[in-house]
Amino acid sequence: NAPVSGGSMRTYGTPFNRIGISILDFCEDGEKPDGSTYFDAVMRRAMAAVGDTNGLNGRVLQCPAGIYKFARQVNIDRQVVLIGESTFFGDSGNGTRFVFDAGNDGLVFQRPNTGPLGTRNDGAIVDGIDIQGAAGPGVHHGIRFYTRGLFTRGAIRGWDGDGIHISNVAPVVNDWTASTLYLF
Repeated sequence: NAPVSGGSMRTYGTPFNRIGISILDFCEDGEKPDGSTYFDAVMRRAMAAVGDTNGLNGRVLQCPAGIYKFARQVNIDRQVVLIGESTFFGDSGNGTRFVFDAGNDGLVFQRPNTGPLGTRNDGAIVDGIDIQGAAGPGVHHGIRFYTRGLFTRGAIRGWDGDGIHISNVAPVVNDWTASTLYLF
């Protein structure tokens, strides 16, 4: 995707026809998606920036190809669109991959009563990002839904629990749809 416009931050056109900001714009200490650098702090800064922009929801956060390492789960507690560069069959290292340390869930779509910030993300989208975990103490899931959200064009692999785990939280109990999932 070619840069579109954007003050001091690079912005990119997306398949969702919105303007996106790259997660790499939030690297402050030379972090690179090389599989050895932790991206937890970078992701927190980026999510804060795209999740609440003058009251607008649904901002796009671009995650260019690379291996993004996380020590903890990524809480999606804002209505955002995370866009990576993987295909629905997984790119085996050529696309965007989020790798999580053992003993953690991967992506967690939060509701106000489940997330640490008390914010909601109904309608958040994750597209083109592979999710990889490692077995550890307890049972952990690649993606945990506490609210409505969309995960598309990405592989889920390496978890000791479910690839996708749906937790029924009122008022959306039994109000879920899954379509075209590829679990590895």
